[in-house]
Amino acid sequence: MVYAYEDLNEAQFEALVVQAAKLKLGKGVQGFAAGVDGGRDARFEGLADGFPSRARPWDKITIIQTKHTNLYGYFSDRDFSGARGTAVLTLELPRARKLHKAGKLENYLFYSNRYLTANANENESLLERISIEIGIPRENVHLCGIESLEEAFRDEPRLAQLAGVNPVDGPLIVSSRELAEVVEAIAELVKADETSGSLGG
Repeated sequence: MVYAYEDLNEAQFEALVVQAAKLKLGKGVQGFAAGVDGGRDARFEGLADGFPSRARPWDKITIIQTKHTNLYGYFSDRDFSGARGTAVLTLELPRARKLHKAGKLENYLFYSNRYLTANANENESLLERISIEIGIPRENVHLCGIESLEEAFRDEPRLAQLAGVNPVDGPLIVSSRELAEVVEAIAELVKADETSGSLGG
């Protein structure tokens, strides 16, 4: 993983997403100031710069929605796409549908610091649900998870800098994976020293 997305606050994550969306759609992506949640965090109007394909790029108004969590999960998790009234999609899709009916949404790009499941059928049914509930074609819906954010960092290593996100602003958190790597490295050094007879020398 390139970046500790769970350590960001919502405003930082949204700023990062705006920069990632610019790589997908074009420099015209506009982020919105914090306010009453109308179901959109950023907007792009016009012909996308080759997204989702050069042959058939999105056109007109694209709404970019973000949802950040302090824990990692999947788009298929019940708290995100389940049927309960508190699930993320249950709350967000009526807002998106309202924007579409008002002529303010033709394409829907949803970012979260979640993983897309490897199950293609689950992903397809999720995209189909979003498409039906908003009232737009399936090809006008796209989900971007951690995998997409990692790709954005590979395409533009300065992504966090462009977003004005400074890792020093957040808390110093060491993951268990990183701690395990340090312990393993120390163990290997101690073992090498014992083998060479230089331990304590």
